[in-house]
Amino acid sequence: MAETTVTECYHPDVVEAFAAAWASIDGRLESFERDKRESWTQHSEDTGTYEGYMAEANELLQRANKRIAAFDLFDRLDPSPKDTPSHG
Repeated sequence: MAETTVTECYHPDVVEAFAAAWASIDGRLESFERDKRESWTQHSEDTGTYEGYMAEANELLQRANKRIAAFDLFDRLDPSPKDTPSHG
């Protein structure tokens, strides 16, 4: 099975937005942005790099998508009537 790259699943700008948010939460946004500017990649488990946060953001988006799809499936299988607003 071929390895999935970040850009194969989501628009790179979306992944980068999530990655930057994650780096910000970790207090490492400056390092993230510096690594991006310098196009510096580090192939290790250090998640303080641009590439590390990008990979984790992509994984987070994939997992969220699977969970959201499961909720959608439950909604379609649920025979109970949904509350609908009345129109007058």
